[in-house]
Order: sequence, then C-alpha cells, then structure tokens
Amino acid sequence: MDIENEFLLKFNFQKWLRLGINDYDYDRIGKILGIEIPEVTAVLESFKSDNREAASKIKGLKKWKFKDRANIIFIGDSNTSNRTSYMNILKEAFSSHENINFIDCALSAWRSGDPIQDFYSINIYSPDITVYMIGTNDFRSIKGLGTCVTSLEEYKKNVSFTIKMLRSIGSIIIIQTIPPVKQEWIDSAYEATLWDFKEKDRKAFNNVLKNLSRKENVLINDMDTILKSIDNDNLYYKDGLHLSNYAHEAIANKLLPIIKKALLLRMG
Repeated sequence: MDIENEFLLKFNFQKWLRLGINDYDYDRIGKILGIEIPEVTAVLESFKSDNREAASKIKGLKKWKFKDRANIIFIGDSNTSNRTSYMNILKEAFSSHENINFIDCALSAWRSGDPIQDFYSINIYSPDITVYMIGTNDFRSIKGLGTCVTSLEEYKKNVSFTIKMLRSIGSIIIIQTIPPVKQEWIDSAYEATLWDFKEKDRKAFNNVLKNLSRKENVLINDMDTILKSIDNDNLYYKDGLHLSNYAHEAIANKLLPIIKKALLLRMG
C-alpha cells in the first residue's frame, strides 16, 4: 500500500474540491486523487473492514429503541473526516437503524471560523443533533512565533456564534474537546511546516469549550477523560497529529450514550 495514497484516501482529500462526490464512488475518487481504481478499492474496503470490527465492539446498542428519524451531523477537521474515525465507527454500528442518519460535514484543516462561513453545507441537512470537534488547527502555531493561528478570544467568539447558529435551526449540540497530539512525531512527519502545538494552548482552548458548555448548557465529551487509558504510543496515527484507530474506538464508545441523551432531549 502506497503511504501517500493511503493518507489521501484516509482523510478524504477529494472533499476539498466540493464536488459532492459520494464517499464510495471509487472511480471518481481515484480520478480526482490520481490513484488507480484497484488501489482505491483495496484501501477503502480495508477501512470499511476496520470500522466493522470496531463497530462490533460498541456497547449499548442492543437495547436501542429510538424509532423517530434523526439526522446527526459531524462538524470537525481531519480527525473527524477520517475513514476510520469515531463517526464512521458509529455510522457502521447504526447501519441497521435506517431512521438514524450519520452525516459527515467535516473537512480536513477546518478551523473554528469555517463552519460559520460554510453554514449552508450544514443547514441543508436539517441537523437534529450536531457533534462539534474543532480546535486542533486553531491552537496550532509556527515554531518561533509563539502565537496561535486563531487567538483564544476569536476561538471563543467563533464557537459561541456556531452554537447560536445551530440552536437557531433547532439542533441539539454535543461539543467534543480538542484531543492531544504528539509533537515529536509531527516534527518528523511535517518538518517543513514548522508546526508547533503547545499543550498549554490546547488546555486553554479546551477551557473555552468547557466554560461555553456550562454557560450554554451544551452536552460535552471530554477527550482527556476518554483517552487517558490508552498508552501514549498507541494513541496516535503515525504522524502524531491524528488519532489512532484505538482512540477513535474509545471515543465512539463514550459518545454513544451522549448521543442517546441528545435524542431523548430532542423527544422532549
């Protein structure tokens, strides 16, 4: 398997073109990314197999009795727009529940201001529940500069405004905090970028999310609580910036009861 091609397919780089290509239109994806169709098929089918295996371990679905239709959308960056993400694990786990739709509105490299500018692509799905996990690309800095791409105040403003927008269309919101990264692996994988991710900045940005969740009475799923039980070297994808399949499986298991709670709130 070509490492670069695997990366392009795993993180859905074709979505940047906004051509509305179906996730499983292997022919068009291959042509857009310049990858032979047999390789596209083999790689994406292996990801589907990983998701099926992870979904088989999800706990708490046997007693699921929610009968109403619901659209659950996911706003995020490449950790969400990932073929083996927590979202895709849950989507696979719910595959027999035709009334529950899991919709990927995430895009690699998204920052907190992007869903505001691109709100149309979210609103068209009439989201009953929105799962929001954005911030890694906001608290990123460049070595030697010491300032984040997005200021803390701007991040707070963007997330607060996004909450208001989603509430205005009747969506129940679940905020997920920003997961950790492994800087030494990032330095190796993305040396020329000079990307710098400081833990103190991540904590400050996560405090914004926690404070907003309390102030706005928003459901929250805390990454540090979920991921602390996973060994550090098993927590990350090979580049140190993205989470491993182990991490996504853990997030999916913790997110499920929160989604259940959100659906109950929707029912009133």
